[in-house]
Amino acid sequence: MEERLVDVLDGHNRILHVFPVPADGGRSEEDCVQQAVQEAAHLKLVPDEDVPRLHGRPHVCRGGSLTPVADVLQLRADEEDRRRDAIRTRAYFMWIDAGRPDGMAEQHWKQAMEFTEISAAA
Repeated sequence: MEERLVDVLDGHNRILHVFPVPADGGRSEEDCVQQAVQEAAHLKLVPDEDVPRLHGRPHVCRGGSLTPVADVLQLRADEEDRRRDAIRTRAYFMWIDAGRPDGMAEQHWKQAMEFTEISAAA
């Protein structure tokens, strides 16, 4: 049985899931996309009010295996860890530059957070 892979995206064009859709019987690409979007709505991948903004597109294979949803969550956790490490490093060097004073850890942490957020936005 032939299958087509369809990316289902949210209103911000983020891929929520890649659905395999049966493409037998000469089904059009648009029919496959619509079925994938309906399956995404049925699985409640987004709140009910966001369902109208779901849309799909044929998946473009770039080689390699598909990343399961759980790996996306791990990637987010890893990104948060890197952010926290950058803040920690920045706060440490602020503490050194200030002459290693006692009792200033929270102030240096807050300043490092602000600097990191400003740097990320730029």
